[in-house]
Amino acid sequence: MNRKKGVCCANGCSWRAPWKGGAFQRVAKTMAGSVPGDVKWRILEAYNDVLRDMAAQERVAFIDLAHRLPKESSLFYDPIHFNLAGQQAVAEIVEQAVAADIGLGL
Repeated sequence: MNRKKGVCCANGCSWRAPWKGGAFQRVAKTMAGSVPGDVKWRILEAYNDVLRDMAAQERVAFIDLAHRLPKESSLFYDPIHFNLAGQQAVAEIVEQAVAADIGLGL
């Protein structure tokens, strides 16, 4: 990640990790606005693509909840936050991913 920051700064741009303001704040603001659902989905998917690419380039573990979590409104208590069932689903996905990564094969 420092390499990306260095390249960006050397070329006169302002670099920020995607989860620290910048792009994330713009995505969050757009998602909260009155944008049609299909557009919100495409924006979120493009943002997730960046995160997937960064994780691969940096060789860090990445649990892709966007692809692994069922697309069910019953897992959320509002458009963003998980309810208890959603939290349980996320916990199970994370548990399986971590177990597989360390060779437990749950």
